[in-house]
Amino acid sequence: MKKTESDLKQIVLRLGGFHTEMSFLGSIGRLVAGSGLHEVLETVYASNAVNHMLSGKAVSRAVRGFMMVENALHILLMKESFRVSLPSAHETDITEADSSECDEKACELYDRFVAGEETTESVEPRSILSEINTKLVATKEKLCQSRTSSLWLNFCRMTNILSKFLIAERTGNWDLHLSSIQEMLPFFVAAGHNLYAKSAYVYLSMMQRLEIDHPEVYRHFKAGHHILRRTDRFWSVLSADLTIEQILMRSVKSSGGLTRGRGMGESHRAQWILSMPACADYNSAMQDLTGVGYCTSDQHKEATRARKERDRVDTLAIHEYLSERYPFTNDVSLRNIETGVEAEPDVNVDKAESIGNKTFKKSNQSITLAAKPKSKSDSDFLNTDIDPQLMFQRLTTAANGLFENTSEVFQYELSSVPSSMFDCNRLPREACKSNLADAIWACGSDCIHEIDGEDFQYVLDGGSLLQRLPWTHGNSFGDITQMYVDHVIRKYKDPVIVFLTVIQNFLQLKI
Repeated sequence: MKKTESDLKQIVLRLGGFHTEMSFLGSIGRLVAGSGLHEVLETVYASNAVNHMLSGKAVSRAVRGFMMVENALHILLMKESFRVSLPSAHETDITEADSSECDEKACELYDRFVAGEETTESVEPRSILSEINTKLVATKEKLCQSRTSSLWLNFCRMTNILSKFLIAERTGNWDLHLSSIQEMLPFFVAAGHNLYAKSAYVYLSMMQRLEIDHPEVYRHFKAGHHILRRTDRFWSVLSADLTIEQILMRSVKSSGGLTRGRGMGESHRAQWILSMPACADYNSAMQDLTGVGYCTSDQHKEATRARKERDRVDTLAIHEYLSERYPFTNDVSLRNIETGVEAEPDVNVDKAESIGNKTFKKSNQSITLAAKPKSKSDSDFLNTDIDPQLMFQRLTTAANGLFENTSEVFQYELSSVPSSMFDCNRLPREACKSNLADAIWACGSDCIHEIDGEDFQYVLDGGSLLQRLPWTHGNSFGDITQMYVDHVIRKYKDPVIVFLTVIQNFLQLKI
């Protein structure tokens, strides 16, 4: 008796495009953690929003934010390659002096392309584009000698892969869909997203045999039917798993859904699912009867004039921020562009793609600038990053059941360094001398009249002393110095002048 094949073998399993995008966004956020990207995005988004963006949860914001940072970095690359100064956030055009330095052929070609006189097919074979690309490639190869520059160029590389994946999903390009997922694989591995790395590898292996195993399905996928469309608007194609989230899961969790008191039993699920087509017919009939329907504009929301202007302003703001903390330096070290902290010797995130191209276990994934030490010794614990907000939430939850007075738990600052003395970048806060003076006067007001005789020492604040005497225009440095010396000797006996500087803790000068 010949055994018939199971119908399950006729089912073609696909990897969800939307959740793959979320995982890749999380991979980008993990690989560039500690590099200063968090602070860069905070110029446009709030701090809590940036945390969700880097984890891949806030997909729309993450895509827009990463794209703007990539554009700002490419502006810096263009300035580095062609020595062209570009407009600031308050300007709209390149000046005439700068336009004379641009290649006339490239400017003319760009104007014709924007005006619709040239198409993508006619522009692509032009030699001027090859020359521009050659200059950019040479600049990138030169910048790769710096580990910091290499890390940010890797960020541009990952964002470019994300762009190609979105183009494939929004336009239904099957070949670009597979090639972009293949380019994601090494970054999944380097970031430690092993489940998506394995699933994407298996998925690509299955899709390569799709033409042989399921030729009919392959023809539909090549025709762009691997994605779904809810509207005829351009650039509005959706991934299959995103459509499930927007329609099925939204209906389950909204009013009248299974999670709103109906129950999740088998009979409830069957009744709810079988009634969905009837509900759609009722909805359509009610719209025809009342003459009220739901429709949207044919223009994509990201193509509106207001959105373009907002993106331009935000991109130039990020560019201005990056220009002040230039990431493409000649320094060979790997550092955080915001704080200037150099990475430990074992950090290898600037080689994430080459690391991911090899087969690694989870313990051998790339080490980022924000990696925490595994050792629990006292010396390593001092270098461990602690999230004060997360610790506050956990201690509050635990203290509610253990202490009658919760305020006893919060007698000390809950952070790895005192937040009253250091900011979020672990740099010392600027001292407020007026508060210190008030505290000194308050402590010494009762005993200030008890000082008798000459057995005491004058200590002068050097910063305040510099502002005490007016400088005369035209005086030399020696004259100004002698003026201060005469003033101090005349007013005080054997004083000590203390200057508080950034480089040294204290500098004492006795006269």
